[in-house]
Amino acid sequence: MPKIIIGFSKPKNHPFPIMSWLIRLFQGWTPYSQAYVRWYREKYEQGLVYEASGSEVKFLSKEIFDKKAEPVEEYELEISSEQKFKLVKFCMENAGVKYAAMENLGIAFVKIMRLFGKEVSNPFGKGRKRQKCSELVITAAEHLDILHTKEDLDKLDVKDVRNMIAELPDAKRIF
Repeated sequence: MPKIIIGFSKPKNHPFPIMSWLIRLFQGWTPYSQAYVRWYREKYEQGLVYEASGSEVKFLSKEIFDKKAEPVEEYELEISSEQKFKLVKFCMENAGVKYAAMENLGIAFVKIMRLFGKEVSNPFGKGRKRQKCSELVITAAEHLDILHTKEDLDKLDVKDVRNMIAELPDAKRIF
């Protein structure tokens, strides 16, 4: 059966990763600030990573990804060939969508307002017109029919997604 890996990472080749530090801080100083999906392409003997970072949603080879990011935690899931087809189709259809950098600031605003007992929307939420990594992973998991949430994706951070993936009965933590 095909397998996918949902992972959580932090940058490793950036001299001053301010955005990563801010994301990690607002998540309770987690060791990760990024989420991604990866799988192995048997035909080409190549790992492929799908992520939302920089300015857009994109594919990277595993080798390029490993030069720029340090995986912190990964979960392996067995999927059917049909599910893998759906995943790859979803990823191809969304490659190039703009990265929703401002939504990360909006998540910080939402968390600050919660401290004051107020529930607000992310003022920078763009729905699926723009994607941040947490939205991308949740949406991919929904396309695979392995996870469904009624949560507002514009309010979810990487830690929320990590917790959802870790709770899946079929998710096997590989490190």
